[in-house]
Amino acid sequence: MMSIGADSILPAHKEGTPPPSAYGCFPGFIGHYSRELGLLSLEEAIRRITSLPANRYKLKNRGIIKNQAYADLVIFDPEKIHEHFTYDGKPDIAKGIDHVFINGKHIVENGNFKQGILPGKVLRM
Repeated sequence: MMSIGADSILPAHKEGTPPPSAYGCFPGFIGHYSRELGLLSLEEAIRRITSLPANRYKLKNRGIIKNQAYADLVIFDPEKIHEHFTYDGKPDIAKGIDHVFINGKHIVENGNFKQGILPGKVLRM
């Protein structure tokens, strides 16, 4: 069973442009392979980017929604989610994502980043 992940971080890889996978890996997977091509259900697409990789890397209480698990959640519109690039081909914020919570902190509200909130942390295996 194939899980989906991105090996990118946000710092620029050339000329100040972040790598496309930093912004579009998961929205692109859901939008293209699940919604557009219908190769897998929305539920299966989400499992492959959440609980499946978390289990493979033995990340406890990640990739699932349950009591005492870390609150990493993305609220999105399955009919609108997709990767997005500017007219000059640079990656831009994905479309169709309304809210994002990392470690229980609301960092994207109504599609907009909230400034100064950095709740993420490095996960060591």
